[in-house]
Amino acid sequence: MLRVAICDDDWYYCEKIKSMLLEKFPEMKGTIEDFADGSELIDDIKSGNNYRIIIMDKEMKELDGISTAEYIRKMPGQQETLIIFVTAYDSEIVPVVNVHPFAYIKKPVEKNELMEKMRQALESIEKSGRCIILKQKNGDVVLNPMTLYCIESVGRHCLIYDSNGTNEYMITMKNMMNIIKNNTELFIRVHKSYSINIKYLERLTTNSIYLKNGLTVPIGRKFKKELFEKYIRNFCR
Repeated sequence: MLRVAICDDDWYYCEKIKSMLLEKFPEMKGTIEDFADGSELIDDIKSGNNYRIIIMDKEMKELDGISTAEYIRKMPGQQETLIIFVTAYDSEIVPVVNVHPFAYIKKPVEKNELMEKMRQALESIEKSGRCIILKQKNGDVVLNPMTLYCIESVGRHCLIYDSNGTNEYMITMKNMMNIIKNNTELFIRVHKSYSINIKYLERLTTNSIYLKNGLTVPIGRKFKKELFEKYIRNFCR
């Protein structure tokens, strides 16, 4: 799942922004972390945690948002992180060349503005191939295609197996594969009811695929040729 960090020394705003995000994106539960100052966020990233979007107060007392962002930008793998600054002052909404903020939100944070900036951020990430967005009745679901192991078709629904477990979504396999193909070429249809992420393929036999998450997937006769050709291209060089 796509991970989001909220950094603000005002606990009220951390909770308010988190609540708004979870209302719109309930599947983000467990993937949104909040931090009371920039130092906490920096230490967390140093420990190995990465966030695709950071929503951060620009005027924090201990370590302000600009200084925090400058430090984060110098860290390995953080150049593509989308940073959205929250500021109470119109005069503070100015370009910061060495930080490259994605957007600004003015305090007090309004739900419509936050959702619009998140929509823009997710659209940007989706275009880069780093996430896919599924429209569901209870809210939009944001998934990272790189963490998906397998997709199983169950009628007009799909079971999606990823690093967080298994979840069922209201989308057909055909529509799911159309979305996936716009983001990555790693997925391949191997059976009328299954598509797999080939990077998680552990072992291949004549009739079965063994994935690194322990799942065994059948191979359909009509899909064998394309599967074995892709396997050879990716694993037998």
